[in-house]
Amino acid sequence: MKKTSLSSLDSRSAIPRTRDQYEYLAKVVLIGSSGSGKSSLLHRYVSRDWRAVSQTIGVGFASRVALVDGSTRVKLQIWDTAGQERFRALTRSYYRGASGVVVVFDLSSRPSFQAVSEFMQDVKNMTPPDSCVLLVGSKNDLPQAVPKSEIAGLVDSSAVLLGRTVEFVATSALDNLNVDAVFESVAGSLVTKIELGQIDPEDPASGVQYGDLSYDAITLASPNARGCC
Repeated sequence: MKKTSLSSLDSRSAIPRTRDQYEYLAKVVLIGSSGSGKSSLLHRYVSRDWRAVSQTIGVGFASRVALVDGSTRVKLQIWDTAGQERFRALTRSYYRGASGVVVVFDLSSRPSFQAVSEFMQDVKNMTPPDSCVLLVGSKNDLPQAVPKSEIAGLVDSSAVLLGRTVEFVATSALDNLNVDAVFESVAGSLVTKIELGQIDPEDPASGVQYGDLSYDAITLASPNARGCC
C-alpha cells in the first residue's frame, strides 16, 4: 500500500517554520580517491566560501538543509571519507545506510578518474539498493585530463553495475560552479524516491528519517487530530 506523501499534505502550509526545521533527514557520503576535491567541495557548500582543505584523516562531517522545489526541506548529514587506502576499512563502514552517495574524481587527474570503478563497486556492495548516486568531476577550473566521451562511458557502465540511474555533474569549488547543484540533486532525487514509495523513511536501513516538520504534518493531517477546546 502506497503511503501518503508528506510533501503533498496541505496542512504543512499551516506549520510555522524555522530555518533549522526540515521534513527529512538523510545520510549522504562523499567518496573518491585522495586529493579528488571532496573536502573542498563540502566546505564550499556548507561554509559558502573557498578554502584549500587538507586531506581528510578518517572521516569528516558537516550538515546543511537543502530546499527541494522551493518547499520541501531535507537536512543532509554529509560524511566526507578519506580516500587513502589505509583508511578504507574505516571509511567503508560509513557507506552502510547512506541514502545518497556522491562519488568524486579530479577532472585534471587520470588516476583519480580510473579509481572511480573501484569506488562504484563499493557502492554496489555496501549501500542500500535505492540510494541516489551522483558522479562528480571536481576542479573544472584546471586543464582537464579526462575526455567527455570517457566520462560518459563511465556513467553508463556505473549505471549498469548498480542497476540504477547515475548522473554526472562537473564542478569547481574554487569558482563555485555547480556546488549547490550537487547536493540539491541528491536531495531532490531522495524526495522523488520517497514520494514514489521507493524509499521508506520509517525503515531504519533506508538512510532517511522523518524530520520535525513531517511529524507536525502527520499530526495536523490526521483525521483524529483534535484541538484542546
